Amino acid sequence: MRRRGCWPASRPNRRQWSGPSLMGHSGNGAVLIERFCDMMSAERGAAERTLAAYGRDLADYTAFLASRGRDPLSATADDVAAWARALAGRALAASTQARRISALRRFHAFLFEEGLASDNPAATLEAPKAGRRLPRVLRHDDVARLLAQAAREAETARGKRRLKALRMWALLEILYAAGLRVSELVALRHGQIDRRQRLVRLVGKGGVERIVPLAATALEALERYTKALEKA
Repeated sequence: MRRRGCWPASRPNRRQWSGPSLMGHSGNGAVLIERFCDMMSAERGAAERTLAAYGRDLADYTAFLASRGRDPLSATADDVAAWARALAGRALAASTQARRISALRRFHAFLFEEGLASDNPAATLEAPKAGRRLPRVLRHDDVARLLAQAAREAETARGKRRLKALRMWALLEILYAAGLRVSELVALRHGQIDRRQRLVRLVGKGGVERIVPLAATALEALERYTKALEKA
């Protein structure tokens, strides 16, 4: 089986680590990256795509260090922080920055743990926090069409399909009118609904109780479903 590394096995002049500690010697970036990726493959079972990404990220980092007259074994916390700032200035996605910084932290931790470097300059480096995506929501006219379609199917359905259609209409109307979570909707009981006052009593996360109003259409859909259920 071919040993996985940061570069394909057919890469010309592929250098492989052999020899004692590099402490005190000029840090050959390609050799150190290759040794790091060998460890990630053998001990962590990293996939080839992951190793290739690490190779690209760390090659970029070592090139940055070279521009500052440094190498991975002589890099300081200031060098590491400067590279992180340079990443932020490239308008990269937060997830891409986080992956590159993760590779850097793992790389320097490896060099330190193997005794190749005297310290770990990336130990306190933090990755950028990925922003939370806003949930996708239906537009008002989309919701109106959905409810109208449910009402039409409840009117036109016959036989066994009618009870299911009435139930779906009632569920959608209550879900929309009261702003329920799906878990709250499926756990809803008749005793929680006050039809006279048009209210529904809910117990949410942490046992917090809330009372929300129900629209007339939601009550109508519920009433028609309840009557059909009693006759079934």
